[in-house]
Amino acid sequence: MLQVRVEHQFDGRVEAGAPQPERSLAPEEVLSNLRYFTEERRGPRTSPCTRLVLSGQGVLKRADVPAAIRSAREWGVDWVTLHVGGGDIEFFDVDAWKGLVDAVVVPVEGTGAALQGTEALMAAAGAAGIRVISNLQLGPERLSDLGAVLDVLVRVRPHSAVFTHPFPRGEKDDRALASLDRVMDALVSAQRVLQEAEIAWNVKGLPVCWLTGLGVESGRSSNRWYVDASHQKENALLFFPDVVRMSKTEPCRFCARNLECDGFFEQWLARGGYPSLEPIGD
Repeated sequence: MLQVRVEHQFDGRVEAGAPQPERSLAPEEVLSNLRYFTEERRGPRTSPCTRLVLSGQGVLKRADVPAAIRSAREWGVDWVTLHVGGGDIEFFDVDAWKGLVDAVVVPVEGTGAALQGTEALMAAAGAAGIRVISNLQLGPERLSDLGAVLDVLVRVRPHSAVFTHPFPRGEKDDRALASLDRVMDALVSAQRVLQEAEIAWNVKGLPVCWLTGLGVESGRSSNRWYVDASHQKENALLFFPDVVRMSKTEPCRFCARNLECDGFFEQWLARGGYPSLEPIGD
């Protein structure tokens, strides 16, 4: 998989520790990197990327992106996901992107007009046959919006709903986090609503052993190449471990669901307030 951060600004994204690029990619750089990770990786020791993620606030307004996607399709990409930033909602033209992208990932947050715009985008994309994936970050400032967000999800019925615990933004990230008890209470509330509505959901950024009993989908995150203006072609980053570093403890080796779990962040564990990671039996 290949993720290209086309634009340097990206409000509403899941901050996973990726460095902030100083500028956006130029159109010729987008194409050059797409070719590098597709056509130029066809060989005995490398394999081409067939799944593409495009991100960065303003990607919807760039005239070069649709043509770049068509080129990527010609070079073997068979699935394109578009990460929509908070500032992109009003610019999403379903007719322009229908047939170009297979899925959109949409941040759901806030209340009032902002959330109404998000709901309209997700409804229009779903009606056009584009797979809709919602994402709510489990930070303290977002958990208070949970009720309103769940109401929207029930009405829109996305393909799946993702709930993401905050990832560290670097080694000196000292921001306030919601307590694990508050996060788990929110997930229990989400479980009741989403299961009744038969909406698939999953949680990222928390170990599987803490989610036992929620009936939530789990699965190890797939790795990907990460490209931005500062990390192109052979200098691209691997999402794990260059961008995100999650770890496990020694007992995790004996967990029946070890292969389904990413682990957790040592940085958050060091703060206290979190239980130890415990293996799940067969």
